[in-house]
Amino acid sequence: MSDLNSQSINVSDRISIVDGFFVMVETSENNVTKKVIKNYETSTWKLTNKEITMVSNYKDRLFDITSYHTEYPNSELIPHNSHLLFENCTTIEKKFYPTNEGFKSVNSRTSKKDISESQTYSVIPIRLKGLPNKYLYYKNDTDNIQSFLNVTISRDIIQSRDSSFFEQEMCVGEIKFNEADLQLLRSFHAYKIEMENLSSGAFSAWYPEVRRLYHRRNIHHSYVNPTSGEAFPRSYKKETREKYARLVAPFLFLAKIVDRLSFATTVAIPEYVIEDANSVSSWLYAVHSDSDYSALWILMMRVCCFNWTSLTSEIPVVHKINAYREFFDGVKAFATYGILVRVTTSLDTNADDMFFNRNVSESWNWTSNIYHRVVQAYQDYKKFNTKVVPPDAVLISSKKFSKAYIQVFYNDVKNCFEKNLNDIREFYDNLLPVSAAADCVLNSRHAIMNENRNVPKVSMLLLFPSFILQRICPSLKPTCAPDKESIIKKITEMGVCIMWMVYFSAGGPYRFPEMLVLKYAGNQRNLFVDPVSRCIEIITQYSKSGDGKRSYKVLDKMTSDYMFYYVVVLRLILRSQLGADFDGMNCDLFGELDDDDSEDIREIDVARPADGLEMSSLEFTDNILQSFLFVDPAAGTLINYRQFAAFLKIYPSKVDSHMRLGFREMRHGMVSLLRNYVEADGEDVTTMATKENLAGHSAATGTSVYGVDHSRAAAGMTTVEIIFAIKVIAAWHAWLGFGYGKDELVEAEGLTNGQKRGFPLTRSLRDLYRSGEKVYGKDFKFREGQSDCAMEIYASETHLFPIQALPGYGKTALIQLPLVAVAQQHSHVISFVFVPYVALETNMRLRLSTGGLTYGAVKSLFANGPAVAEGDFRCNVYVGTFSDLASDNFITMMNDWYTLYQNILLGMVVIDEFHNLVTEQSYRGSTFKSIPDINFSLSWKLICMTGTAGKNLMKEGLRFIGVGDSLTTNITGSGVFYYNYVTSVPLVNVVKTFDYFDDHDAIVQKVKYVVTKFLTYADDTKVIIVCREKSTVELLGAVTFCDSIWVHGDLPTEVKLKKLQDFIQDSSKRILIGTKLVSESIDIPEVKMVLIVDYLPSVGEYIQTAGRLRQGGLCYTYWTRRSVCEDDKQQVDPQKCITNQVSKFYGLANIGHQLCCGNDVNITQELKNMADYTLNVETTTNEENDGGIETIEVEPTMANTIEPANIELTINTLHPQVPRGGELQLAPKRRRMNTTKDILQSLFGNCTNVFDFSGLPQEAIKYLHFYGVGESYFDFPLKSAAQTCYKCLGEKVEGCVCWKDSQISIRKIGLEVLLLYKSVLPGGSFDGVKRNILDGGLHRVLIQFVTNKVSMKKLVEAKLSKFYTAMIGFRRLRYPERVFKHDGQMTSTYNIMWESLLNRKLDIISFFSTKRSTLTLPELWSIVSESSFDERIVALRRVGSSRYGRYAFVIQHGGRIDYLLDAIGFDYLEFMVGYDQNKDFNSRKEYIGRNLPKKAPSVKVEQKLYIMMQFAIFHNEEFRALVYRVFPDLPTVGFFSHWLQLQKLKVTFPHDQSRPLYQVIGAMYWKWSNF
Repeated sequence: MSDLNSQSINVSDRISIVDGFFVMVETSENNVTKKVIKNYETSTWKLTNKEITMVSNYKDRLFDITSYHTEYPNSELIPHNSHLLFENCTTIEKKFYPTNEGFKSVNSRTSKKDISESQTYSVIPIRLKGLPNKYLYYKNDTDNIQSFLNVTISRDIIQSRDSSFFEQEMCVGEIKFNEADLQLLRSFHAYKIEMENLSSGAFSAWYPEVRRLYHRRNIHHSYVNPTSGEAFPRSYKKETREKYARLVAPFLFLAKIVDRLSFATTVAIPEYVIEDANSVSSWLYAVHSDSDYSALWILMMRVCCFNWTSLTSEIPVVHKINAYREFFDGVKAFATYGILVRVTTSLDTNADDMFFNRNVSESWNWTSNIYHRVVQAYQDYKKFNTKVVPPDAVLISSKKFSKAYIQVFYNDVKNCFEKNLNDIREFYDNLLPVSAAADCVLNSRHAIMNENRNVPKVSMLLLFPSFILQRICPSLKPTCAPDKESIIKKITEMGVCIMWMVYFSAGGPYRFPEMLVLKYAGNQRNLFVDPVSRCIEIITQYSKSGDGKRSYKVLDKMTSDYMFYYVVVLRLILRSQLGADFDGMNCDLFGELDDDDSEDIREIDVARPADGLEMSSLEFTDNILQSFLFVDPAAGTLINYRQFAAFLKIYPSKVDSHMRLGFREMRHGMVSLLRNYVEADGEDVTTMATKENLAGHSAATGTSVYGVDHSRAAAGMTTVEIIFAIKVIAAWHAWLGFGYGKDELVEAEGLTNGQKRGFPLTRSLRDLYRSGEKVYGKDFKFREGQSDCAMEIYASETHLFPIQALPGYGKTALIQLPLVAVAQQHSHVISFVFVPYVALETNMRLRLSTGGLTYGAVKSLFANGPAVAEGDFRCNVYVGTFSDLASDNFITMMNDWYTLYQNILLGMVVIDEFHNLVTEQSYRGSTFKSIPDINFSLSWKLICMTGTAGKNLMKEGLRFIGVGDSLTTNITGSGVFYYNYVTSVPLVNVVKTFDYFDDHDAIVQKVKYVVTKFLTYADDTKVIIVCREKSTVELLGAVTFCDSIWVHGDLPTEVKLKKLQDFIQDSSKRILIGTKLVSESIDIPEVKMVLIVDYLPSVGEYIQTAGRLRQGGLCYTYWTRRSVCEDDKQQVDPQKCITNQVSKFYGLANIGHQLCCGNDVNITQELKNMADYTLNVETTTNEENDGGIETIEVEPTMANTIEPANIELTINTLHPQVPRGGELQLAPKRRRMNTTKDILQSLFGNCTNVFDFSGLPQEAIKYLHFYGVGESYFDFPLKSAAQTCYKCLGEKVEGCVCWKDSQISIRKIGLEVLLLYKSVLPGGSFDGVKRNILDGGLHRVLIQFVTNKVSMKKLVEAKLSKFYTAMIGFRRLRYPERVFKHDGQMTSTYNIMWESLLNRKLDIISFFSTKRSTLTLPELWSIVSESSFDERIVALRRVGSSRYGRYAFVIQHGGRIDYLLDAIGFDYLEFMVGYDQNKDFNSRKEYIGRNLPKKAPSVKVEQKLYIMMQFAIFHNEEFRALVYRVFPDLPTVGFFSHWLQLQKLKVTFPHDQSRPLYQVIGAMYWKWSNF
């Protein structure tokens, strides 16, 4: 008989003995037959006597399967090497995960972490009564290659490429947690609710207190806005404060237990018991005010780099960089308010110094510096100029780079791979071709690729059952001795080939370090498999700036197959050749990255275990070989840059060597090809932004940094970024012809445009009545026609609903009731409502806030970027403006709705005041242009509501948005049914008059008296005044009716919303003044008068405006000749019957005069009394108004020009004269008296500087600011009293106009206004300003500035636009060839000048003011510390009167040197002046010879010395004229701070060398002064 170890013996049809195992055939109740391993001793009762006799012959040689429970007590999975046993027995596929003692099977109680590490095995079950099940899996002990199929990663490895910020800046590797520390930190979850309540309660207590009482310093020059600064402290929305409180809760817990951590024993800790808001505030202040505690603060912030609150990992891992930045934001906000509350409660009035003085708090100084490093992105390195060469190429560095170049290079490296593979076949059997191996495993139906990206499997190989992987394992030829070194070298070279294939296939070109950290296993694994296309996906988080931005790319199918082959087959061969004892991988994985070309490669660092514990060399090497993709075992590192770049010298093979590109050239060339030739389906702004992101560019290059959600498997990853990335990469592959000659990149299931889904609702009219009762109360009833429309919306399949109904009809109910009914049955329906203006959002939200609907702002959805996850939708309805509707973010989200969101339905899209999409095309057309791109058909209902469209405008609007224009009012007719509820002429209960005036001022006087009289008629009435011009709004709102509410489009959004809400809800706010935006959607019964001022609207706009009088009232239109627009055919004709015009507008029959044209037939008695009371007002004449208008004449206005001298400017002297501290009577005695303080607060209460107030572009404002300004700049006094308030320059006793809670300085605004006048006005006109200052003080000029605002804006744009345009574009100037031959000569001259100045201790002011001056001032040079600058001021003051008296800057400023001292003594921060002494010093190093180091200059020029030089040069008119002759493109400026801004510009020298303008001007002065 043959040996049992190699044979199978059939005892009977149902019994066999296979390699010592007793195998029996069993049939289940379902007639399923299977062969199972049994224990012979317990199975004899099932055997026949013949079978027992046969088996007894081998009984002593049968294997006792109960011994498995002894040998493998804690492992369910047991290896066995009998091939026959697995051929004869029935196997099942089951998942197992590794533990420290063996393998366990996956069941319903298995953790997500263990499931992520599980692998599918083909096993034979062994089931014994009373014992746990065991499972045999096949393992061939004779083939040593299979032993390396173990994919277990025992511990995580951290290396600097994964988390460079945390490693290099936060030094997290130095923090060592022991088990007691981890247990203590994890106990946070027991106190989580308590800590969150504490942080939330503290923040909620501090925030309103600080916002209400803290106004000491309103501007902080932050990193976010370094030039003009931002409001301090920042305001936060409620949801943001709640989020920050949650983020800070673990930090507060850490503060309570930090003294018990093993690594915190050496830091000082304040003795505070953190238990309430006061104690938290005291602790924060102590830590930031006492330098002894700075080490504690820094340590805690470092500890918070780790995600120790997570329960999914035994060892805490570092946060993602974006998550840590968000935490940092929360801590900064929390600490700021916690410290500032001490100022408001007078515990420490100087507590806020630490935020403004970097020398006060070490903790806050460190916090500011580190925060900048978290968020600051490195600028891209040297850019290459490319030129497009159709049809498929670009020129870069004078070399041609094309599609063919990439194709040839790709084929070359693929052929290199195949050549090496053929060489290896010399030593191995069963070494399958790449495509065959991929078909066997990667494309196998047995491989289930779905995995949770939040908890991915430890290794990509765990996606494949072990028995499938075994099929492609090669075996050594028995008669061949392998050449170990040769095989390792060839596989390493094949790794380089794969790197290049990945580089070309990935779409956007990678930087070398980004490819270097590709991992198929272990922590921070970044290689995945798309479950549908079976292509490799790469999700990396490397970036040059370390900002944590993710990048998603996918390989074509051929490249995916080659990478898979390299990971599975070649890595097995590599590890088998290295042997199980190989421990040669170096902790310095990036050790040989010193090539000059590798400019992108960062600082070298070592890899180490994530848990901080020791790891043997063998264990470390095993982890590296099983996780990193590109390794070089011979060097003990990852593949280095020299190996990678070596291919650039030999490929493409068909290109001459001198025409081959370098790596950086190729990278920029690929970006250019991607931009110019690759067009994805539906190419738009988002697609272009995706191309920039694929290229690895910063937010400034494309769009803002996207937050990528990787929580789903590849097929479910449906963020906007990934959808567009797939589109672009697919187009890239198709353009290059990558793959197997067909479209290999198959879109994953769920990523194609999803189909619109229906609502699983049962709908009836009863639902709407229930909703009506919920919204309007038990007495709810539909108005005539409402129920039909509401029911059609709710229950029918109709999609489009154009609706026209007059104000007051109840259009909102038509959408609100169906929305409430839907929300009762389906909570995952999201609807959107859009209104024309921001100002109308408040009213719409109030209208929708009843009935249980929750609402939010459309803008809030995109607060963190364009990617909106399902979890971000927290409301039923989102309200936005037409601008939001037209935004790229909303359009993308809308069009990809059912691709992005699987569990929520798209409900209604409502466009209110729909007619505005047509009527505002003339000036908002560019905003609306993208709206037709929206796929409205994906919504459940599209509802277009209006009150003033008529049939023609409705058709035009529907045609514009692309949903057709076939309308019918016949219920049985063809086309879209038009719900037109305007069946009678509107406004019949409104008194309508049109009054003509000769000039605008007369209208203003009329308005003033009519409104004043009207408001005395009844205490509960309100007035709306609609003006054509913003300046009229401001004049009426800030001066005439200073207790009114006024709004226009230039105000910040939050201010507009707050003002409109106040008017609607506050009964004391009775006057609303605004532009057209206030004429729509204001629906309150108290409004009884509407005035239309110097404005003739269209008929539709008139109906909207007068429609604010819902219950009747007075609508008076005051117009002048300039109100008439000849080209506007829609404009109201004031000389024709308005009722007739309204009738024609709606296509209704003319019903004659209705309270218009002097007819009052149907007027009510109440309305008649109101009209009589108001219209019988005697207005005062100009003579009675005992004052006039004082004007300052400038040259008259010329047509079509904006030259400064041609703009008419009127400086008004308000009458009566503005008193100092007195009252200004602007209304009859029954009205409240308005003080100067009231007027100034109304005018400037919401502004931060004069430029914002003037409406200048934001990008220009940061360059226009006046720095270093004081009263010394003017040669006349700005105050008329001896004792004045410093903040407003008014008399301290009675003339102070500072108001409570003021966040601005009237003095600062006033100085800016005067400087603005002086900068742009001709001398004579500024003399008029000077006279007004002397007559009425600074406050009068401020009030007058409002009337000149529009003209001043034109003057500024005319006079200074060249300046700020140059600064915005950062214009480069051509170098002065006649002065310097090259930049080296210029730099040397500049250095020599400062050396001479220092050696001779010259007076800098005199030297740069007078040619060849030799006057000395040693005090300027003897002081090293900037903090001692006062001594320099003393020195300048000592010599000033005698030495500088003849200089222009003294003569022009009243013979005083105060202007010099103020300008020099001002604390210029670097962002203001654009000068840093260290950067300047480094830029002035000179080459002294080939291959020799640079020579440093002898003098480091401090900022104050630099300021002195620039001040003197600016006021040296002779030399400055020379500068402008040399640089004719340099804008002329009239103010010193603008001159300082100009010095930031660059001068371009030969060989593309650039130098700052100030160095060139300084060097020019040295040559000029010595000429």
